[in-house]
Amino acid sequence: MNEIIKRIRDLRVKKGFKQEYVARKAKMSQSNYSQIETGKIEPTISQIMIFAKIFEVPLDKLLDTRSNETAHNSEMEGANEKEFLRNLLAERENQINFLRAEIAGLQLLMMKLVNERVKNNN
Repeated sequence: MNEIIKRIRDLRVKKGFKQEYVARKAKMSQSNYSQIETGKIEPTISQIMIFAKIFEVPLDKLLDTRSNETAHNSEMEGANEKEFLRNLLAERENQINFLRAEIAGLQLLMMKLVNERVKNNN
């Protein structure tokens, strides 16, 4: 994760963005963003995706930790990438399920309101 944090900071500096600007665009406090850049907290997968959009770079540019090391390291990074993608998929599925539950709740509320309106008009 340290490499990702370093890339986030390097991209911010390269783009000439202040921490406050990136934090505002990412809809977080400047303090929270600063803690990410200093490694005090790790960014979530969603935050990394948001940073990629802010810096206008492909997601893999932030995630790519490949170097000219041994093939074993390359295999390990491939495994880490798969793990990351599995986590990303799980997070997205959780978000979808949450939104489905919210929609179902809103539909029930809407049906209640319609029924009350019908009763009041009769």
